[in-house]
Amino acid sequence: MHVLITFKPDATTDIAKHYADCIWAIDTPMNRAMAEQHWVDPSYQGFETTLFKLDSFTNLMYDIDLHHPQCTLLEIHDA
Repeated sequence: MHVLITFKPDATTDIAKHYADCIWAIDTPMNRAMAEQHWVDPSYQGFETTLFKLDSFTNLMYDIDLHHPQCTLLEIHDA
C-alpha cells in the first residue's frame, strides 16, 4: 500500500491525482475543500483522503502506522 503525506498548504493537485492508495494532507481550507469533494464522489471509492492538524511528526507517523499497517511505500511531500 502506497501512502502519501503532504505538508503543502495547497495539495489539491496531489489529492486530485489519487495515484497513492491513501493521502494524508495538512488541514487547510483548500485541502479540506478538495477532500470533501472526494468524500462524496463515488469514483474515488478505495482512495482514502485524511486531513490532519500538525501536532508532531512522531504522532503523525504513529497514526499512519496504526491506520495503515500494510503500508509498504511512504512518500512525503514538503510544503
